[in-house]
Amino acid sequence: AYRIIEPQTAAERLDRNALALLNKIAPENLSTIAQQMCDLEITSHDELTHVIQLVFNKAQDEPHYCQTYADMVVILSQKFGHTDDSKGAAAFNRSLLNIVQQQYRQLPKSVMPTDEQNAQFRDDPAGLELTLMQQKKRILAMMNFIGHLYLRQMLAGRVVQGVVQELVGPEAGQLPEELHVFCAIELVRTVGVTFDSDPKGGPFISLLLSRLQNFCGKQYSKRCECAIKDLLDLRRAKWVMTVTRDVAKTLTETHRDARRLGTTTFDQVVA
Repeated sequence: AYRIIEPQTAAERLDRNALALLNKIAPENLSTIAQQMCDLEITSHDELTHVIQLVFNKAQDEPHYCQTYADMVVILSQKFGHTDDSKGAAAFNRSLLNIVQQQYRQLPKSVMPTDEQNAQFRDDPAGLELTLMQQKKRILAMMNFIGHLYLRQMLAGRVVQGVVQELVGPEAGQLPEELHVFCAIELVRTVGVTFDSDPKGGPFISLLLSRLQNFCGKQYSKRCECAIKDLLDLRRAKWVMTVTRDVAKTLTETHRDARRLGTTTFDQVVA
């Protein structure tokens, strides 16, 4: 029979309690869940870093909640970043920056199946394609999340600029990997309007877009070139998107859409 295994250590209890709260998060209950997160017994720098990492992981798993998780980081920083000691702002910002750098260093050059995945999906090519697509979505979600952390002043502009430069930075005679181009595009789409309004950010965006434009007609796929052209058009349109990006819906919005489409909601099932 199924048996619930109780956590044996303080670290295991923190991990379970934090994940249980993050699994309940939605835009309309953010303040409630965030307060409960702040009430967790976080007594060390390592524990604080672990909680931030959990939020980071959830943002990658649920891209439509990136903004909500970024707001969560802001609230956690207000709780655990109010002093200058080991629990203070400097420690919190350092933990956040270290996690961003660690995640970035683990960024693959491409999303290609491993030998283990090829063996696992030997008779299921559709399953392999779906798995690789999910991996790419997680990577792009990381870029989106980093962008929203910058928009909330949780990361400095030089951090974002450094990430973009490492992704597609000017190296004579060398073209960046296509996945890295997509990552740079995703990040710039998120921060573009704010970066472009800054006296130092605007010239950087101009130089970046010029470099991206030079990539067209090179070794990249048509999809990549279209993404580059869309980004150029977005800048010309003052960063006003004509196509709405996926964002988290509240429960009220979900029920409204369900009624509009004539579908059955969970509340109607249990009523």
